[in-house]
Amino acid sequence: MGTLQFRQSNLDALLTYAVSNVDSIIQCSPPKKHYQHMLLPSLQSFITTMYSRCHLTPTVLIIALIYLDRLKCKLPSQARGEFDTHYKLFLAAILLASKYIEDHNRLTKSICRAVAPLYGPRELAEMERSFLAIVSVSQIK
Repeated sequence: MGTLQFRQSNLDALLTYAVSNVDSIIQCSPPKKHYQHMLLPSLQSFITTMYSRCHLTPTVLIIALIYLDRLKCKLPSQARGEFDTHYKLFLAAILLASKYIEDHNRLTKSICRAVAPLYGPRELAEMERSFLAIVSVSQIK
């Protein structure tokens, strides 16, 4: 039982770090302007739910955090985002990390189902492309 509790506490710490990391990437507009934004839970709840619902592994999450850190280094200091930019960056990073780690789209389908009311497959693909446009492919591998 102690090992399980230790693992859960490590996971909780990793998820808390992920939320803090994602939240610090870019300054986003605070007001929820669109109906779609109103449907979003807190960033903490979103990341935790995506982790458990999509059966992410700690490895995928850590690689996604590395990608997000590289993105943060590439963004100009005056960069600003919409209310849901943090959510989109997290989704793009885990999609790319899962493709790099697992080399198949099992997780992509799971993520599409998990965010289906908010973002569709086209939007997810656009998030990935936008992410890759900022962080070069050579840096990701």
